[in-house]
Amino acid sequence: RATRRGADITSRLLSFSRRQPLSPTLIEIKQLLQDTIELLSNSLPDNITITTDSQHSDWWPFADPGRLEDALVNLAFNARDAMPEGGELSFLSRTVKVSSRLVMDELVHPGHYCEICVTDNGTGFSDQALTQCFEPFFTSKSNGAGSGLGLSMVYGFVKQSKGYISIQNTPEQGATITLLLPAKQPETVA
Repeated sequence: RATRRGADITSRLLSFSRRQPLSPTLIEIKQLLQDTIELLSNSLPDNITITTDSQHSDWWPFADPGRLEDALVNLAFNARDAMPEGGELSFLSRTVKVSSRLVMDELVHPGHYCEICVTDNGTGFSDQALTQCFEPFFTSKSNGAGSGLGLSMVYGFVKQSKGYISIQNTPEQGATITLLLPAKQPETVA
């Protein structure tokens, strides 16, 4: 068990430091979201409802599908912890074309992106958590319940994928974490 935990922490640190080996490919996001929700449906309590809305697009995210699924699962588990009495967790994906000034964690370069929003109606982030949430080993969970690597791993994956991330937060009402990943058009199969 300790070996597995050590390997997991090492993997997350590599991801945060943007040294995790990635295998980017075009991802059919609707299918990946369905698979992730199926995985989560057995891992989340019954008092959390999961919804999804994936808009059809000719542009697909170009990223490592396994690491993207890991990131979405991490975000879902954080949302679960923010909703101890239950609530709603939603995943939304759509294609956006950035052509004018857009700032997320940094200025977004123009181009096509897949936007993935993970929203919960839980407790939201405290002011301290909001300023430190992407730092490795920062956790707002008590009694050593968290490693403090979940959001830092998500951040590292997004940055290594040449993407962007932002958090919209309303204390005691929930949060939305938005991932913006580069998108490409899949080649038409003849």
